[in-house]
Amino acid sequence: MFEAFDTEVGARAKRAASASASAARLGKQLQKAAESVDIHLLRQKVEDAAGKAGEAAALLAELRAAVTAFTLAEAAAAEVAASAASDLGPDAYARAFERACAAESIPLEGTYPDYRVFPLDIRIRLHEERIVIGKKSWWALRPVALAQAVKRQRDRLMGGAFAADKFGQALVRAYDVLLPEVQAHSGAAARQVALREVLALLQLGTFGRNNYTKDEFAFDLYRYRQTSMTTGGRRVVLGDMRGLGAGFEVPNARGGRDRLTGLQVLPAEGDADGR
Repeated sequence: MFEAFDTEVGARAKRAASASASAARLGKQLQKAAESVDIHLLRQKVEDAAGKAGEAAALLAELRAAVTAFTLAEAAAAEVAASAASDLGPDAYARAFERACAAESIPLEGTYPDYRVFPLDIRIRLHEERIVIGKKSWWALRPVALAQAVKRQRDRLMGGAFAADKFGQALVRAYDVLLPEVQAHSGAAARQVALREVLALLQLGTFGRNNYTKDEFAFDLYRYRQTSMTTGGRRVVLGDMRGLGAGFEVPNARGGRDRLTGLQVLPAEGDADGR
């Protein structure tokens, strides 16, 4: 669906870039000549530089007009109207993006226009001429470029520093705060708290629910499960615990996903493993 764009805008951008680069090279020669007081070279090159700068300006004006007039939605509609083929429009974009993600070994989930690459949501909004990766807008729309951006963002998150001890301590503190409330409602024998309530408590420290999202919490749970999950002589257990409502889908070491709904904190010598 980018044929019209490549013809109307891309080709003009390439010509304008070439002319601008030539003008820049000539400009550097003029600067160097002026610094060395090479009057002969200045007289020889100044007309060429002026001509190339004028050519670049004209091509940039054409490009500006083409970009101003171009809309992705209209171009896609025109392509569909001009062809009976089924490989145009959003379906074509979805297939191209999915192929690009497969080529990059990106574990893509979902269907157009809303995908997920844990821990990121990918929301394709072609009518707005933008993509949302996680919480950030991305404006490069070509599927290959988008797949590469998703990979970079995911790799950055996966390779980022993680304060496992601090996160574990936060889970334990949340558990200690929430457990008495759970026992008041469910009885003194209750030992598990809902992870959604843990998240709500952790979000209070940010003074706003948007500052620490469900996706970020799920990602921290994923990373924490790669550690010993012990802190201060106590062991954190995460699992799909009955009656605790909606939870969080987190990848596991087997290539699948685990549903985590509850948190329990035990003495370090306990025998449940929670993995």
